Amino acid sequence: LPSELRTQSVGLWNSVRVNLGGRRVVKKIDAFADPIIRKAEWTVKQMQAPNKEKLFITMAVLEKLITTVRRETDWASEFAYILSYAFMLRVQNECLPVRIGDPVEWDTGLQEGAHSCLFIRDNKAFLMLKKRKNMKDGARIVRECWCQQSTKTCPVHGLGRFIKKMDVGHTPLQGLNLKRFNEELRTRLVHNKIAKGRLFSSHDFRRGHSKDLTDKGSNIGQILAAGQWSSTAFMAYQNKQEIETKAVQALHEVDDSEESSVLSPDDE
Repeated sequence: LPSELRTQSVGLWNSVRVNLGGRRVVKKIDAFADPIIRKAEWTVKQMQAPNKEKLFITMAVLEKLITTVRRETDWASEFAYILSYAFMLRVQNECLPVRIGDPVEWDTGLQEGAHSCLFIRDNKAFLMLKKRKNMKDGARIVRECWCQQSTKTCPVHGLGRFIKKMDVGHTPLQGLNLKRFNEELRTRLVHNKIAKGRLFSSHDFRRGHSKDLTDKGSNIGQILAAGQWSSTAFMAYQNKQEIETKAVQALHEVDDSEESSVLSPDDE
């Protein structure tokens, strides 16, 4: 809450007297420590802050980034960029801790203590997250091959060529942190002469894929479902998963009749 409201709300501070072992104890309770109040205070500050320009790492920008990191032989950044864009992930909490999983976990559930499960099967990329913002039961996300549109950024083959060399339980991005991720991202965007490259951040992968969906003509329900935004709470989970798969598939123009001509990771 704004400071002036805090000053006027002294009544929210209370002294509570309780008896402990025959002794009277006075305890102060800060009402502003309540998570709901703190969330409201943060929201007010965000509303009062000047609007930050929205920037987007679209597929066209992503392809330039992939070309750059391949030249630098930075496979970890390549993996992180494709993963973040394809699955529309929040980088710090969902992308960087990602774990290579066993396909059986899709049916049996994540191993105890596991953050996530990423694997390739049947020409699809699967990601299961134990926790995701606005989704109390975590998330299951499926992406199909889109090599027909972009081989560099395809989640199945772009990630698959790395995953096939990794053991179950491996966390391939554990050497990255958000600060380094953003610094290197901005440097590469500037190198590629992307306007306002220094102002981009990790969230712009998620936002960029949403923009690509919009530009392709996907409706708002498909876009919200693809990114599992909170506004999709009105949908049943199974419906959301079906809608997001179809929306992303439509964006990347996957044609089942043509997929058989795409090389598998083992054929490369």
